[in-house]
Amino acid sequence: HCSMMTRLNAVWIALLLLLTPYNTMGQCEENFFLGADFSSLSQVEAAGGIFRYNAQPVDPVFLLAEKGCQIARIRTWHNPDWLNACNQPNQFGSLNEIIGTLSRARANGMKLMLAVHYSDHSVDLDYQRLPEAWTSLSTNALKDSIYNYTYSMLMQLGTLGLFPEYIQIGNKINNGFCEEADNTSGFNWSRSGPLLNEASRAARNAGYHLQKDLKIVYHIDEPEFVNDWFEAELPNEVTNFDIIGFSYFPQWSSKNIAETGTIIRQLKYKFRRDVMVLETGYPWTNNWADNQTNILGSASNQHDFFSISQQGQKQFLESLTQTVIASGGVGLLYWEPTWLSTNACTDQGQGSPYENAALFNFFSNNEATPAID
Repeated sequence: HCSMMTRLNAVWIALLLLLTPYNTMGQCEENFFLGADFSSLSQVEAAGGIFRYNAQPVDPVFLLAEKGCQIARIRTWHNPDWLNACNQPNQFGSLNEIIGTLSRARANGMKLMLAVHYSDHSVDLDYQRLPEAWTSLSTNALKDSIYNYTYSMLMQLGTLGLFPEYIQIGNKINNGFCEEADNTSGFNWSRSGPLLNEASRAARNAGYHLQKDLKIVYHIDEPEFVNDWFEAELPNEVTNFDIIGFSYFPQWSSKNIAETGTIIRQLKYKFRRDVMVLETGYPWTNNWADNQTNILGSASNQHDFFSISQQGQKQFLESLTQTVIASGGVGLLYWEPTWLSTNACTDQGQGSPYENAALFNFFSNNEATPAID
């Protein structure tokens, strides 16, 4: 009897040893994703930008996929038909234009995140201007436009085999969504809450009709503002979303990395949603390669005291990534690793305001920085 029990126990132990590592690893791989924002890549490449790894030209989408990038976040504007800073017609950022980048990311095995700005320009904390085509609409007509735009966009991507796994409704919506004025002055829940709900409803219906799983993301700027915003959305019945997303740039946040991890844990517990860092970045130099002012500078090390260097950039990303994982976050995306300096013109200027925080070194012929690992 004892001998039989010993053999049975040995069988159970063997089964546990076989199954437990597989399941544990599977959970880690499925529950946390690294990602990158490729919104400016097509413009950089159109202007002649070349990326290198080990001194050889390389497709940056392929390279980042090889390094573990699993989500490609790509921004889209409603009708970006405006003149850039060089007085040239803008050719980038429409849904049809970004299809090429979406296709490259999907071909390299990445999940897709469509970041819909619901504007003709990039929107952020202070600017949430609705598209020109939607000005002067009644509230009901605006809700219909938001619904139809969201739904038709997703259905079009579905027919191309590019239905995204994630949709980000708006961008940095702390202070507004589809506002009629150029400057935001605080989130008007009675007006903008129903508009957010229409966008989410359209996304749900598109996923349902195509039988695709789609996670809805709301994006807030900087971790210290996230709790108050989501506390306000609950009584206003804006609850049709899956992921709480926020940006984290030490230069603009009052929180260090450890405090950011605490906030992630609190958000998960309080709101019962997954949490993702949608944007982060850190400079490897304070120098520049063009005349457009860099948006990240020496103040970026104010909390955790990483050096402004290639090694400091890598240490920042390692520390933040480990903290997000340990705190139960589901992902971390780098913004924007491929925004090299070229002669390309945006609505803000010529060149790049971010070449000193991209993951490629302009002093070394755009060789990948160590942080790409």
